[in-house]
Amino acid sequence: MKRAIVLCGGGAIGAYEIGAWKALNELGVHFDIVTGSSIGALNGAFVVTGDFDQALKLWNEISPERVMVDGVNINVHTLQKYSRYVENSDSKHFWNWLGRALKFKGVDISPFKELCKKYIDPVKVKAADIDFGIVTCTWPNLKTVEIKVKTLPEELILPFLHASSACYPIFPKEVIGNIRYVDGGYKNNLPIDLAFDMGADEVVAIGLDSIPRTPQKIYYTKLPNVRYIYPKWPSGSIMDFSQSSIQKRMILGYNETMKSYGKYIGNQYTFKPTSEFDDVARELSSLAVKYNLNNLRRVTKKMERNIKPMMVSCMDVFIFAIEYFGEIAGLDPTKIYDMKDFIFEMDKYYKNAATNVDIVNEILVNHNKVAEGKMNIATFVLLVRTCLIRKTKDIDDILSLQTKHQHHILAVALYKSLYHHKLIK
Repeated sequence: MKRAIVLCGGGAIGAYEIGAWKALNELGVHFDIVTGSSIGALNGAFVVTGDFDQALKLWNEISPERVMVDGVNINVHTLQKYSRYVENSDSKHFWNWLGRALKFKGVDISPFKELCKKYIDPVKVKAADIDFGIVTCTWPNLKTVEIKVKTLPEELILPFLHASSACYPIFPKEVIGNIRYVDGGYKNNLPIDLAFDMGADEVVAIGLDSIPRTPQKIYYTKLPNVRYIYPKWPSGSIMDFSQSSIQKRMILGYNETMKSYGKYIGNQYTFKPTSEFDDVARELSSLAVKYNLNNLRRVTKKMERNIKPMMVSCMDVFIFAIEYFGEIAGLDPTKIYDMKDFIFEMDKYYKNAATNVDIVNEILVNHNKVAEGKMNIATFVLLVRTCLIRKTKDIDDILSLQTKHQHHILAVALYKSLYHHKLIK
């Protein structure tokens, strides 16, 4: 049986794959075949040679300046800072950088090529026991080219890795011989099919929330012999080369891979396995059905993505509920939580929602206001919590006044079960 790892393209988001690889190493999962596109091809070179420490050093050195000449970091916050209507040095630097990139048909990535040359050894890649395939595209016809890297002369291995990751028009086209190449992600950003063509019997595919958001051949991820691991949180910009973002992506890749193999549990967040909350989970599910929360996909679109509705367990519902309210509370997604600690942190957010205390007290006196159904979820949770602790109003009465917002029903079911099991005070 041959096992392959398939690595997706996604620029700076590729740090996620390094975290996933770290987890796979700890789990003792090894590979006979590696395939990848774009940054997945470059990361794949390290997997082929087993040089995790070298890969980690490269990613720890990455910065906008180590990727491109006069580099800039592009994410939501910096785009606001770089607005053409804002007069500051950062804004001028960005627009000068963009002007040069457009003029010369791609930024100067010579710093990144030097970084790759420093850490990727073509001799070791060619001599490795693991088969290695990458995808690139010819320009301008965008014809897919699949490369068996070990068949290349050593001097062409780095050029073809750069061809696979030539994210044109941001990065320049890679010219090899008289042929121009661009990023393999244009046509096959997660080349699972190439892994099967190279003889794989089973595949571990590491997806990235990049461009395109959904890999072109996503149907391969549904196969029973494909384990598909992908980010459950928005990954941000493929051009965000800040170390804070890189380190966060590595942690999330590690956590998600450990969850995929059952070492931890959770969907968006990561929890240590426990049976301590089985009774709470059963009560929550019972209340959810009582309150007509049987179509779980209506709660949020995220649940439709993360949980298959026909296969949910009581614990699935419980985890989704605490994660939903934990996300509203802004809990850190990179931590590995004891579930009790997570519930405590989640509840502390609503307990300390001091700005809403007066609103809640007013509602307790005249709860007809609830009937408008316009109360935000944080205030509603605080109301439910207050009613349970003070025993001042019956939750079912207040809920009966609400329009049947699914997240309000979920809040009542969750907090009633937590209160009954003395997990909130």
